[in-house]
Amino acid sequence: MLIRKRENGSITLEAALILPLFITFILLLTTMIRVAIVDIALTNAVSETTKQLSTHMYPVNLAYNQFLQTDLGKELGETKEQADELLSQYNQVKEFLSAYSYMLPKEVEVLLTAAEQLEEEVSTAYNQVLGSAFKPILAQYIDQRLIHLDSLRIVNVVLPSFADQEKAYLGLEVKYEMPLNLPFTDKTLVFKKKAYERVWVGDGQLQLSSSSPANNNTDPSIGEEGQDEDSGNVDQKIKLYIVSVTSPVQRGHYVTVVAKGPPNKTAKIQLKYASSFQKEEYLRFDDDGWLSNSQIIGGNANEGIYTATVSADGQKASIHFEVMSKDNFHKYKNDR
Repeated sequence: MLIRKRENGSITLEAALILPLFITFILLLTTMIRVAIVDIALTNAVSETTKQLSTHMYPVNLAYNQFLQTDLGKELGETKEQADELLSQYNQVKEFLSAYSYMLPKEVEVLLTAAEQLEEEVSTAYNQVLGSAFKPILAQYIDQRLIHLDSLRIVNVVLPSFADQEKAYLGLEVKYEMPLNLPFTDKTLVFKKKAYERVWVGDGQLQLSSSSPANNNTDPSIGEEGQDEDSGNVDQKIKLYIVSVTSPVQRGHYVTVVAKGPPNKTAKIQLKYASSFQKEEYLRFDDDGWLSNSQIIGGNANEGIYTATVSADGQKASIHFEVMSKDNFHKYKNDR
């Protein structure tokens, strides 16, 4: 009599052992992809919001400067100076008390703790007010299919200084909490993103050439030396000039500025967009005094006349170039 083995349950047993591992792997892979997508979306949203806000600060600066000329503006300016002086004195006293708190009565330590708590509460309230004002702007650049606004908070806002161009930076710092939604865990992943952008609030020292749009065949726009403080005369000895600039240039592509200037000196190369947005890079002239800098023009940049400015060793030179869309650029090429 033959005895036959029954194997009906073997596949079910193997599936019961392997399927949970396979499902767990799929969930982990899906979660990692989702985390990466959210991270990219959040980074782009914060960066784009900061960039767009920075490019539209010039009218605010004009209004601010006009307000300072009024009687109320002058009074508020004096009040601010007094408040800054008091705040500076307060910080000095706090630092002194903190350094020698071990020699002072315990009441002083209690007072310092209360002051620190008050500062933290004021800072939190300040950021909450600014965060509620900036969040609707940030929401315009967020894909709400990926990011839930209820879980997004703006935790810090850095406003630019219109009086000090060294502090003319706008910054946003956000915090986003995303549940992982994995089996046997209730973990929440926290994203923290920040972006800072230099705002364009006008530059009285930036003297831009008023010549027509340039191309590679036009004469360079020669920068002028600064005025002599004693005589007011302009030094005619030119050491820095722009040799060429790419014009026209298709947006989304690089514009190259070639300049001749003082050897081994550090130069600042600024691009001023048609929208008044400005960006800058630093590069050193070589031993022979040559410099070539390439910067990309954003794919969504406005068409129009842009300005490139090179500054080094107290000298400055500017030249214009034209930015075109892809269609207009190809049309320009076909017409030549």
